[in-house]
Amino acid sequence: MEYTVNGVTYRQLRNITVKALILAGAPDRMVDDVSYTGHSVMYPCSEAIPLKKICDCFSPDWLVAQGFVEVVEERKIDIDQILRIGGIQKRGSGNLANKSAYLSRTFSWSIEIDDKGVQCLVPKHKR
Repeated sequence: MEYTVNGVTYRQLRNITVKALILAGAPDRMVDDVSYTGHSVMYPCSEAIPLKKICDCFSPDWLVAQGFVEVVEERKIDIDQILRIGGIQKRGSGNLANKSAYLSRTFSWSIEIDDKGVQCLVPKHKR
């Protein structure tokens, strides 16, 4: 089974059950969040929990580190496409409108340093 989160596709490597999460050292709160099927009914300890439900409650990085999932593909971001769809937008009003732009909320933005030591503003797809 595969599931995409924030532009990254993950493939499930083994069944994820309440028991497996507990044995892997998952925090109690997270196990509680994922273990209910609804209407106060819990998954049996050895019944597989759907990957989507797991990814909504747990960090995919944690799931990768524990060997439950692996990264299949990371969706590449085309900067030109981001500019076309409004990733960076020109200010339309305000006292700095004629000389400024702002970052769209469509993406999560982070500052990363590239291999040349230059700080770059990098967009990431939101869920």
